[in-house]
Amino acid sequence: MATEDEIIFELLPLIRIYKSGRVERYQDNETVPASVDPATGVSSKDVVIAADTGVSARLYVPGLGSDSQRRIPVLVYYHGGAFCFGNPFMPILHNYLNSLVARAHVVAVSINYRLAPEHPIPAAYDDSWKALRWVASHANGGPGPDRWLADHADFDRLFLAGDSAGANIAHHMAMRAGAEGLQRGVGVHGVVLVHPYFLGSEPVESAAINQEMTAGLEVLGIGMPDGRSGRRRSDDQPTGGRCAELGRHGPQAGVGVRGGGGRSEGQGKGLLPQAEGEEVGRSGAVRD
Repeated sequence: MATEDEIIFELLPLIRIYKSGRVERYQDNETVPASVDPATGVSSKDVVIAADTGVSARLYVPGLGSDSQRRIPVLVYYHGGAFCFGNPFMPILHNYLNSLVARAHVVAVSINYRLAPEHPIPAAYDDSWKALRWVASHANGGPGPDRWLADHADFDRLFLAGDSAGANIAHHMAMRAGAEGLQRGVGVHGVVLVHPYFLGSEPVESAAINQEMTAGLEVLGIGMPDGRSGRRRSDDQPTGGRCAELGRHGPQAGVGVRGGGGRSEGQGKGLLPQAEGEEVGRSGAVRD
């Protein structure tokens, strides 16, 4: 019993992980249902993307009024939480997406991916890629089942965004879309990385801001998916892995917002480096 109750990582008031594998996520239990938000007029609903893995999403559409036939940009959003906590149904994220959708006038898809340590990386990346492909399946009269996306989304203006670990995922998805492409001719028009979290084998300046969390992620092997060998996983770095493979499907613009521990690798470098012979717009812009 004592061994089962041994705590191997905690970041209160967010999460506690026990040696037995039991995980307590304290804020994840507080959720709000999809609804019509009275303050913004934004409507939301929940959809299942992959029943076998539990991948799902919360969709948002603004009040369109007389513009109900006009197509508007689509935003795919990945929540943060160090890959091990958080979900799209938490009040703070739900309220944020309501506000964002109303002000930006976009259709938004907030992705619910599997969490570590029960589902180690690359589960979060695999789920997020499956979700992005599901979104793209609605383009150009495709077989996608959701009418909000089929009727209102302009897939020539597809954006990815995320915060913290979600920004890491958004970056990874943009790189993969650039390298492999999405179905039905869909490309990623832009990506927004809010307080992006990147963790490699070499310490970076901003890792000192949150040493406890950074150390905990390393112990758990969450932040370094290749394990504790000290090797970097190039896909988790803002200028590694698929970045060099960006082609005609790659993002046309990128914006980064500075953040805390483990995030310096996303600063001062091209978050979306220019593909050879192509103009990619405002690549790697960093905003305080």
